[in-house]
Amino acid sequence: MQLPELLQYLEQHGIRKIQLAAADVDGVLRGKYISLKKFQLAAEAGFGFCDVVFGWDVEDAVYDFPSVTGWHTGFPDALARIDLETLRLHPWEAGTALFLCDFWEDEQSIHPVCPRNLLKKVLFRAETLGYRVRSASRRGASVTASCAPGSTAIWCTI
Repeated sequence: MQLPELLQYLEQHGIRKIQLAAADVDGVLRGKYISLKKFQLAAEAGFGFCDVVFGWDVEDAVYDFPSVTGWHTGFPDALARIDLETLRLHPWEAGTALFLCDFWEDEQSIHPVCPRNLLKKVLFRAETLGYRVRSASRRGASVTASCAPGSTAIWCTI
């Protein structure tokens, strides 16, 4: 769908705000909300997204020895582009749509550590070698209970 048709679709579905999300180096979606009007500008030209997503962990702690970004670079904005094919309407957040974004170095070069661009690169390479990739992701979780009083155990049996 081209941008004019997409904008019309969003308006017809009562979308008033857009959530833009990009994967950090750990695969966690990091995002921001923008208005529908600002979305049009961002979809045409890209927008700035703080590159701290390449320099912190899943608990938002900045890495001590970052090689891509960090306090030494001031965490500048990276160029992000909206992938218009990733549109999802939020069923739990009325009037909101979600789009995924990719990071770019400049107008021509993908950002070397952008997780989505890296995945696209790997998939393309596999395809050129004759492979068809099928994959899924699974988020793990642990359930723990309180340990007995005075216990020094880190994990306790439920």
